[in-house]
Amino acid sequence: MQMQTHSPFFPVSPVSPAPPGDYVTVYLRNGLANRIFQILAALGYAERYKKKLILSKTLSREGPKSHELGLFNTIPKIFPTIPIKDIPDYTIIHEKQEMNYSQLPLCNTNVVLYGYFQDGRYFPSKDLIPTIRNTYYPNTYFIHIRAGDYIGCFGLDLVEYHKKCFAELDGATKYVVFSDDNTYADKYMKQFGITYTISDKVEALESLVEMANCAGGICANSTFGWLGGFFQGDQRGKIFMPSVWLKGRDCRGIYPPWATVISIDAPELPFITNTFTGSLKTWQTSKKDTSNLIIQASSSCGGDLWMPFPIGMSWQYVKFFNNNPRWQVGSHNILVLSAISTRTDSRRRPSGINREIIANTLKANGIYNVQLQGDSYFSLLPCYKFVISPEGNGIDCHRHYEALLAGCIPIMEYNEKTQEKYKGLPILYTTDYSEITPQYLEQKYSEMVNATYDFSRLFLSYYSIEQQEEIKKCGTYWVKKVCGQGTEWYSSTPRITWVTIINAGYVDFTKNFIESMKLNKCIFPLTVYCTDQESIDALKGYPVTCVDARPFLKFTMTNALSTWQTIDYKRLVFAKLDSIKYALKEFPESYIGYIDMDIVMLKDPTETIIQTFKKNPTAIFVSQCDEPTPQCSNLNNCQHFCSGVIVFKNVDIVNKLVDYTTNDVIALSGDQHYLLNMANKYNVKHITVDKNIFLNGKYPGVNDDTPLELPSGAELIHYNYLVGDKKITFMKKNNMWYL
Repeated sequence: MQMQTHSPFFPVSPVSPAPPGDYVTVYLRNGLANRIFQILAALGYAERYKKKLILSKTLSREGPKSHELGLFNTIPKIFPTIPIKDIPDYTIIHEKQEMNYSQLPLCNTNVVLYGYFQDGRYFPSKDLIPTIRNTYYPNTYFIHIRAGDYIGCFGLDLVEYHKKCFAELDGATKYVVFSDDNTYADKYMKQFGITYTISDKVEALESLVEMANCAGGICANSTFGWLGGFFQGDQRGKIFMPSVWLKGRDCRGIYPPWATVISIDAPELPFITNTFTGSLKTWQTSKKDTSNLIIQASSSCGGDLWMPFPIGMSWQYVKFFNNNPRWQVGSHNILVLSAISTRTDSRRRPSGINREIIANTLKANGIYNVQLQGDSYFSLLPCYKFVISPEGNGIDCHRHYEALLAGCIPIMEYNEKTQEKYKGLPILYTTDYSEITPQYLEQKYSEMVNATYDFSRLFLSYYSIEQQEEIKKCGTYWVKKVCGQGTEWYSSTPRITWVTIINAGYVDFTKNFIESMKLNKCIFPLTVYCTDQESIDALKGYPVTCVDARPFLKFTMTNALSTWQTIDYKRLVFAKLDSIKYALKEFPESYIGYIDMDIVMLKDPTETIIQTFKKNPTAIFVSQCDEPTPQCSNLNNCQHFCSGVIVFKNVDIVNKLVDYTTNDVIALSGDQHYLLNMANKYNVKHITVDKNIFLNGKYPGVNDDTPLELPSGAELIHYNYLVGDKKITFMKKNNMWYL
């Protein structure tokens, strides 16, 4: 098979010397499609930050499945000029949230990216994408049907989806079916009454090339079909994708602009309370409050001492955490998982019943032990009904808690102390595991799945204040010790998620804002909500997260805003509140900071905001002052606050503050006027930051001809009180226009 490529990678051999910190690579894992996404993301990072991309065999893992074997040798056929070389000292950058783009930071060291990066916004520019298409099949659409591990675990009922796709295409369309199980695919396709061909390609890369050769495609909820459509390039027709990718997960980033998304039914998963009492079946299909979990609560004194509460999730959960319910909700259609380290308790229990003996006993009963890495372990847990969970270094172990949280039934050694600690929870006890057979487990599961249990012991809130403090102390100690001093779970300092909203007319201001962040080394993660496609396209390659705002806006926006205070102008101004409301839901564990883009950054304002909240614990929001005077008249409940820089606590009252109506847009001058009315109505306390720190447009020298003398503590300058190009004029006058 001939492969065409115009990849811009560096020579395979020899690798030219590079300065320290000049390399980037990515940890390769799972199937071919996952690895292609990972490499394209690394290529995008290399392009963005001017680093050299290499691959490393020591940073590649083969999975337990047959389709994951030998893939390192397949990659050079797609990316033939990437050097293969071990990377020296490096910094690991973890993906923040799967299937949703998040800015990857620049590190001056060598970098290893770790994640799946299944969002096209990580990819490099178009001319750096390899070409695998080697012919063209007109009027031919591929149909990708994922079977294997997807049936039950990640599978959706796509029958209605496929019917809708076929209805979109004319009767002359030819269909070629690609699947990892042709027998299953053929049986599935027969129900539609259409003519199709089953592909005879066996190798994954051959199948991918054939899919790329087609004129369009019908994807399953799988990245393999996604790439089949992606590699069709400019000649692609319609590429259909289901509107739900994985049940119970936020997967918006998986959908590229070129996808035709077909709506399918997917009821919202219920969110249970921390005092939930009910059936195991309900628990398995409900979201849990991740902010109330017990994390790595082993004794900080070491020695695996007995603790009066569950020791909770292991530190690996913190390492791989992405605030996604995939570790809590699943199909539970696979009978039992045994994935234990057999030598863990060899010192504590060198003879008699120990993990090695237990593993051998289970093997004789047809239950085999496997090895799973942390991220794979957490993602696969909800697929199982039972989890083998013997004692480890201590009597209690993390696996008990992890299995219960994921909706599995842990099979634990009988112990009176353990039984009391986990009282009321769905646990199968045993003395030596000799009776644990598949038949026995099927019987027990049918007895247990619909029984009623009390799950409240799994949450931090169940325990006394003193015990909660001890849990947090232990968790903080171990997480910092194992994951690094900068890693925290039980942090007393709130996190601020910064957002803004723009249209195409504000792209240059946004770029200037970003340049000021870079210049003054105050880069913080920023989500830019865009009201049009032009904005999204224009900011591609910039270190911000762009999100299409149109689905959540109250009004349709126009780019033609030429007149101040028109209704269209006010709709855009009020859209700021739409973005805040949306962010409150998207980032439930974070304060929400809104910041205008006609601002020049001098220093990261986060610490100032946090300290202001700490000094004023009853305040609901902190903002810039908008008074046109040199000094603020009143920082407490100021009637002249500015929503250009404003940070809200993520509490219920804020949803009321930002829930405006059409009449508000008509009657009021803008969002600031509205917020002031609502703050007064609900008696909401708010604080403004001194204008010598957050400078507004009336600060001397900002928008007049006098020299601008910055106060020593200045963190930002807001060029408000100006319109359009006048902002740029005075930014240039102050040497603060960087484009």
